[in-house]
Amino acid sequence: MDPVLAVDFSDAVQIVQELAHVHQPNYLSPQERTKLIWDEHVSHFDRYQNIYSQQLDADVDDLGGVLHMDRLGTSLWLADGNGFVVSWAANDRTYRSAKTLLRARTGHDSPVLVGRALAGEEPVWKDYGEFDESPWGGAVAIPIRTQVLGFPPATTAVYLIGFSGSVERVRRDFPRLEPRLRAIENDWASRLSHVIQNASS
Repeated sequence: MDPVLAVDFSDAVQIVQELAHVHQPNYLSPQERTKLIWDEHVSHFDRYQNIYSQQLDADVDDLGGVLHMDRLGTSLWLADGNGFVVSWAANDRTYRSAKTLLRARTGHDSPVLVGRALAGEEPVWKDYGEFDESPWGGAVAIPIRTQVLGFPPATTAVYLIGFSGSVERVRRDFPRLEPRLRAIENDWASRLSHVIQNASS
């Protein structure tokens, strides 16, 4: 059994929840559960590429209607259980191998938005300037908490939305946007949780 490490799962509430389970003989730490989700995706790479890309594309249409923007992009980043978050799927492409996917170190000091969102377990917003290597005006990274095998929910993925406008412009529409973002967060949390449920059934 691996210890409960406060590295990517730093919230004190998370640690307290884990302590209620650590003495169970089948206990898996948050890192081990994250690795379980990652390994299952890698084992069925093509299937999840196609399914997730199609769903991300549908999300773009949905979010575009809320924000009244023609240019949006969505992607799903999965934590690999080894300190990295990986760009697993995007709305406008499918990947051919897990070996070619973009990886970024997680942590509060991560140089990338998704790495900080995974570590902080809170949405992270960013405006991009003319010198940033991004096609977007701004973006928000939303951590996804999944619950597997009856253990407490833990953050195992990040949902990234890139948009053509500024963060200020998007946040003006936040009262209308927030329910949709919450629904997307819940949908993906359920989807990722069911990956392990289906694998173990």
